[in-house]
Amino acid sequence: MFEARLGQATTLKKILDAIKDLLNEGTFDCSDSGIQ
Repeated sequence: MFEARLGQATTLKKILDAIKDLLNEGTFDCSDSGIQ
């Protein structure tokens, strides 16, 4: 499990771009409390 608080959306985009080749499948659960 990965948990983080990010101040800018561009940081999340950079992280996802960096790990997209490492993962075959991924799921994001979005709610009022954040992305899990």
